[in-house]
Amino acid sequence: MLKLPLCRVVALVGLASGAWMPAAVAGPALYGAEDVAVCTRTFRVAADRGWGRLPIDQVVVAVARSFVGLPYKAKGLERPGDESLIVDFSGLDCTTFVESSLALARCIRLHQPTFAAFERELTAIRYRDGRIDQYPSRLHYFSDWIHEGDRQGRVDDVTAAIGGTPHPLRLTFMTLHPQAYQALRNPAYVTAMQAIEKTISARPYHFLPKQAIPKTGDRIHPGDVIAITTNVPGLDISHVGFAVTGDDGNLHLLHAPALGRKIEITREPLAAA
Repeated sequence: MLKLPLCRVVALVGLASGAWMPAAVAGPALYGAEDVAVCTRTFRVAADRGWGRLPIDQVVVAVARSFVGLPYKAKGLERPGDESLIVDFSGLDCTTFVESSLALARCIRLHQPTFAAFERELTAIRYRDGRIDQYPSRLHYFSDWIHEGDRQGRVDDVTAAIGGTPHPLRLTFMTLHPQAYQALRNPAYVTAMQAIEKTISARPYHFLPKQAIPKTGDRIHPGDVIAITTNVPGLDISHVGFAVTGDDGNLHLLHAPALGRKIEITREPLAAA
């Protein structure tokens, strides 16, 4: 079985790479012909440019850069009905941008350039244990996303290793604001999410203070997933993207910034974002 180096994750305070695992079994999916076409075009470009021979971090950057200019689309996964794997390349938010880029990159490096393989990879990345089992099975909190990816061997949380400090969490945001989530009109889902919040909050996490970024030297790499914390009570991470090398030679953030804007690379370096 082909093994990939781990895609790395770094959690940062103050700003606001995956080993191959058995693919998840994709559940029901919602997508259109254009979404399949986007995957097909990406795989064709990857084949033409030889991305499949590159290290996984370079493939991640190449794929993520191909989305520059795509519109930001909020709450693209929040739809009525049973939980399904949603693929919508008409627009991405910061999390779906990261997830889609990683899933495509993994397919390219594993030489599995098919939409079915992309579905399996995306399911494995987005859902707990790679299984769709209604709304609570989705990894809603990004700290949970990091933990599950690290536990299953798809990503490597290197935050502590590069100088991160302990950062306790007390997650309550979703269950204290159920009106913000259509699915949480179901009391059973609120109860399930309360248990998940408690489990996540009991784990140790590390985050790197923004002011420490210049001291890390080359310990943050292009292709690293950058997770940005928030001071919103009960919430953990408010934004995610990728570290990339800018034209100035410094690390910048490649991300889906906000509603009304498009996927872009920040003008300012990561340390100044």
